[in-house]
Order: sequence, then structure tokens, then C-alpha cells
Amino acid sequence: MPPSLAAASVNELVRVAAKDVFVTISLRRSGLDPRRGPTKVHLTVRTRAWWETLFVQAGCEVNRGNLRAMEEYDEARYGTRPNFFSFTCSKGGGGGQGGRVGGDGDGGGGRDGDGGVRDELTGSGGSGGSGVSEHPHGASEAHDTHHGTA
Repeated sequence: MPPSLAAASVNELVRVAAKDVFVTISLRRSGLDPRRGPTKVHLTVRTRAWWETLFVQAGCEVNRGNLRAMEEYDEARYGTRPNFFSFTCSKGGGGGQGGRVGGDGDGGGGRDGDGGVRDELTGSGGSGGSGVSEHPHGASEAHDTHHGTA
């Protein structure tokens, strides 16, 4: 997904979740993307802390118990270990905005701020905006995101 949709996507996952959200999010460029220049597969490459902050702002808590259970993931049997994320979410949760991340109404890419989520790639942080920032070279980078509800 492009950075401009990250906050809205997290908000929608939280909105439709009965209680728990379990996702895998890539934290690096895809092997299918060129080594330099704009990416085409993983458009929003950010740190674990950046993604966790988006979910917390949307009204979730990190479910450390589920993450501990995933430490037993068998790479020999299932392949490379994905980046698991697990959250317990409450309807209409926190974030100071009725459980919603962002809030500038323009659906933009967050160049004017990042809704309080610090972007480790650019080092920028701020207030307002969509909760995402652009890559320092103007390229968009993203994650393959898969989700389920429990």
C-alpha cells in the first residue's frame, strides 16, 4: 500500500476487527524491487515501532503474549520467518481522535506532518497529517499486509 493509505488502512482493520488483529508486515524492500530508486512491491517500508504506533493510535494494544507464542515459528518447516504483529483492539479506541489515526481530511501523503508517528527513514515527526511520511528520496515504499480477526 502507498504511504498515503497506511493510516486509513490501519483504521479500517481496527474498525472491522471483532477484537484481535494479527498481521504480517514487511519491514524491508522486496527482493523483486530494484536495489535503488522507487519501489514497486513494498511501498511503505517502515520500522516495527512505526507500525505499532499506528495501531496504538487507532485504539489497540500490542499483544505481547501472542508475539511470544510466535517465537516458536519453525523456519525449517515454514520458510523465512515473517514479521508478525498482534494487537488487541477496542472499538472506538484511543488515539485522541476517536480511535482514528490521521485526521487532516485530505488523505494526503503526510508531508506536512505525520500524526505523531516518527518516520525513522526521514527522521521527521510532527503533528497533523495522515500518519505517514514520504521516503527521503521521494520514493514510496510499502509492505505486503495480510490480516485476520479472531
